Amino acid sequence: MAAAVAEICDLEEELLRRIGNLERERLRIETEIDALPVQQAEVITARYMDGMSWNRVSRATHYERSYVFRIHAAALKRLGKDATKCDY
Repeated sequence: MAAAVAEICDLEEELLRRIGNLERERLRIETEIDALPVQQAEVITARYMDGMSWNRVSRATHYERSYVFRIHAAALKRLGKDATKCDY
């Protein structure tokens, strides 16, 4: 029983460490997004932070879907990401 409790404690510590790492990564990403122009930040936040589909991003931002893709590509270019590796 003591071994099982110790294993649970170890797993809990590992999860807390991972959560901390993810929180730091999210803050880093949010800082990068905040540095984008407003339209680009809106599209990137809606798509990746809020998990919206492209159609929902278009509706939420009131931009045509094709314009959303152009904004998205410009944001990725500014962030130094390869737009060809993103899901359209």
